[in-house]
Amino acid sequence: MKNQGTRVIAIDDQKTDLDGIVAALHRAGMSVLPILYKGSSSLTRCMPGVRFIFSDINLQPRAAAPHTLHQTVAAVLDVVLHKDNGPWVLVAWTASPDQVADLAEALRIALGPKRAPLVAIGLDKARFLTPKGAFKIAAITKEVRTHIARDPVVGAILDFEARAIDAARDIIHTIVELATQGQQSVNVNTAVADVLKAISKATDTGSPPSPEAVFRTLGPAFEDRLVRKGIGNVERKIWNEAFSKATNTKLSPKQVADLNTSIHLDGLARVGERGSIYVVPQDKRGIIERAVKQISEELAFGHFVTKEKSIKSLRERSKRTAPAATSNVSDAAHFENFVRTVQWCFLEAVAACDASNDKRGARRLLLGLIVPDDLGAQTPAGAHVMALPRLMIGKVAATIFFSARFAFSPPPKGLATIKPVARIRNPLLDAILQHVSGSQSRLGWITF
Repeated sequence: MKNQGTRVIAIDDQKTDLDGIVAALHRAGMSVLPILYKGSSSLTRCMPGVRFIFSDINLQPRAAAPHTLHQTVAAVLDVVLHKDNGPWVLVAWTASPDQVADLAEALRIALGPKRAPLVAIGLDKARFLTPKGAFKIAAITKEVRTHIARDPVVGAILDFEARAIDAARDIIHTIVELATQGQQSVNVNTAVADVLKAISKATDTGSPPSPEAVFRTLGPAFEDRLVRKGIGNVERKIWNEAFSKATNTKLSPKQVADLNTSIHLDGLARVGERGSIYVVPQDKRGIIERAVKQISEELAFGHFVTKEKSIKSLRERSKRTAPAATSNVSDAAHFENFVRTVQWCFLEAVAACDASNDKRGARRLLLGLIVPDDLGAQTPAGAHVMALPRLMIGKVAATIFFSARFAFSPPPKGLATIKPVARIRNPLLDAILQHVSGSQSRLGWITF
């Protein structure tokens, strides 16, 4: 069972049994945190990242009904597991394997679906002890591996985490080697600190060294190491089996928006920060109209989306939501509803090289149109318009359209009072700027 870097916890109310499983896991090369359960006072909250918990199912000092035993285990794990622990596997000691499904359900109810185990494995403790009372760790390992193999999705998740840990370890080793290279005698802590300062300055020259700047620099290297390392035949089999578990059911629009948002948007954004999005309140549309010298309606349909498709989408929506009243709604009313519902936004689109050199004065903002899903699918108004993946903007699932025709430098007057709602992360932001750069060569900039 290869689980490099994963955290393993062993829980038992009998010291002899606890010492036995801990010693066996140590011999297998796993670091284990032992918890000798003697009531709630013997428990402590763990840091996130626990991946395997070996627990006696009977933590009561005397015989008790299965339901009571399950609730006790749930109460213990509720204290031990961090609220952001992540996926984990429970290996439960029990002489009644038929109880494991009930235990798993009890944990799901008590801990919530996000904190419940991915899989609960039941092992008969007596079957995995030698005549001298020692644990058969090889047999336990084989049994756990067999159970996980039955659920390849679990195997894929654990494999991904192991690969991420390997990638992080490689990067750390590279930094240490770089810091100590060619030096006979060196204070490793000081040398590494010097390298980290240099990494920070590479991203944010004009500011004091910061963890955020280091992470921004190392992020691409981490992603590259994680993605480009080859996948072996065993790993590929795990992933193929995991993918085969998927159904043909499509994600709902809300699920797609939530997933895209978690990947592409960072909720922490600052004014002037590269990638920050500013949503213009409806009562401040005059900021845009004064800057562009066009009313919102002409701007939206002339440069972002097509009017015909927008009205058609609204007609179709009306037929679904209010078929009886649809015939009484004019195209002009549909048009007015569309214009009243959409929102405008600005995107900090300063070049990466300027951002890394802290050229805060070189701000450039792209103008964007936010169209909620409720208004239906839209057609971009030409090749110069880029539609982003469906995102959650506040509590609304929407598509943002950016036009390469409009950039503002400096920002329009009145924007200073608007705070950013999120930041587009670099991979998607770079794709936007690449699209804009390609359009620029054909269109030229219309900069106000």
